[in-house]
Amino acid sequence: MAYLLDLYALLGFESSPELKEAILNNLILNLRGEPGHGVEGDVVQEWNNKWLQGFSGKCGGEFDDKFYRTTISPNVLHFLKMKEDIESAFDLKRRGNCLGNPDVRV
Repeated sequence: MAYLLDLYALLGFESSPELKEAILNNLILNLRGEPGHGVEGDVVQEWNNKWLQGFSGKCGGEFDDKFYRTTISPNVLHFLKMKEDIESAFDLKRRGNCLGNPDVRV
C-alpha cells in the first residue's frame, strides 16, 4: 500500500509531465498498438502465465523447467501471435469443448 501512495505522490506532485507520461506508459501495455486498447502489465503477465501453465501440462515438462524459463516464456507473445496468424490465414474456428445435447443432434 505504501508503494501506491509513493507512486501517487511521485506522479501527482514530484514529476514533470514527461516523466509522468513515461512512467504511465511503462505500467500500461498496448499489444495491439491501437488507441484505447491498453491493459495493465500485470494482467498481461497473468494471462501469459495461464497460457504457459496449460502448455507445459499438455506438452510435457514442468512450468518451472529451464527450457520454459529461458526459451518459451520470453517469447510467449510471439508464439501466441503466430497462432493467431495461422488461425486467421486458414480461417480456422475454435471448437467448443462440449459435445452438446444428444437430443438436438441432426
